Amino acid sequence: MTTSPSTNSSCKLRLLGWMERAKRILDVLAALATIIAILFAVIQYYKIEADGRVTETLTYVARFNSDPVSGSFKQIYEAWATLRTPMPSDPLEAERQFVEEHDLNWSTVQVGDFFDQLYICIERDLCDEDLAITMLGRDVVTTYSLTGRYLAASAWPTGCGLRALWGVAKPRLDYSQLSSAKRREQSAPRPVLPANACPLV
Repeated sequence: MTTSPSTNSSCKLRLLGWMERAKRILDVLAALATIIAILFAVIQYYKIEADGRVTETLTYVARFNSDPVSGSFKQIYEAWATLRTPMPSDPLEAERQFVEEHDLNWSTVQVGDFFDQLYICIERDLCDEDLAITMLGRDVVTTYSLTGRYLAASAWPTGCGLRALWGVAKPRLDYSQLSSAKRREQSAPRPVLPANACPLV
């Protein structure tokens, strides 16, 4: 049995039409696969970047808890804890007298410089701000309260990052010390770390 030329060409046309549709479907699937691969790569990039910020922040935490920074912080803290003489009412004069009487200038500069470096790490998005404030916020507040004004007056720009971090850590720390009833009455503060607090950033 022979087929007519019109039936043959009709089958060929249907086959070509089906192949054309299959090619379009494959093109769409290839484009979708490419988009999904790009999205996956972007998600992985941000995950790796976030992991890198966490790792870098934890490196700063480890540095703070090791010498020489830890020793300097401990020296400042212990000197303040043993302070027996009345201090002047002016906070700057009180800090200046405290640092000079206890020979803490180098320790103060060293701890202030450490927090300036941490600020720059956060500002450049190499460290994670929330983790840094969670892990070191209390130490930032303590250091700034004991020596921050002294640094600003005598060793500027050392202490610029310390002051910026204090502006973020202090409201969060104050909020965390409220009773749970008071915390329910108000929302948690979310102060913004100032950009370019240090002149070299």
